[in-house]
Amino acid sequence: MPPLLAWFPDLPQLIDRAAQLDPWHGYGAIALAMLLENLIPPIPSEVILPLAGYGVARGDLVSGGSAGAAAAVGGMAGTPWRLGCAR
Repeated sequence: MPPLLAWFPDLPQLIDRAAQLDPWHGYGAIALAMLLENLIPPIPSEVILPLAGYGVARGDLVSGGSAGAAAAVGGMAGTPWRLGCAR
């Protein structure tokens, strides 16, 4: 596995640890993971978003709407880069 993707198997644990520290860290981790989804295509949102839902259900994250907003912000932040590469 390339060094850039060596941390990918640990992504669920990273988001979980961030959410347990502070909900705002959890939202930031979700946004960052969604940003990386656009920059490094092998990271599927199908892995990230269920983890966010699990964090909300467990009470580590305060609101599902906030988790969704963090995912949307992260996904939209990476979109211009991906569109720029497509040109």
